Amino acid sequence: MKIISTILALCLLPQLLYASVEVKGLRVWTSPEDTKAVIDLSGQVEYKLFQLSNPPRVVVDITDTTLNKKLKLKSNPVIR
Repeated sequence: MKIISTILALCLLPQLLYASVEVKGLRVWTSPEDTKAVIDLSGQVEYKLFQLSNPPRVVVDITDTTLNKKLKLKSNPVIR
């Protein structure tokens, strides 16, 4: 039984370590030519990037992360 528990713990360890990535911040700035966004993370993550319409928007779906605090965003007309 201890061997099974040890094997299970070793199999889950990478997932537990991977889930410890924190979203530390979000920076957005707009210029006449474009808008840029930077997501500050404490480590590497897997993500999906896609677009939705009505209204048009870009989505970054980041898996296995947590927020370390409430994100505070400065007023920016492109963020709703």
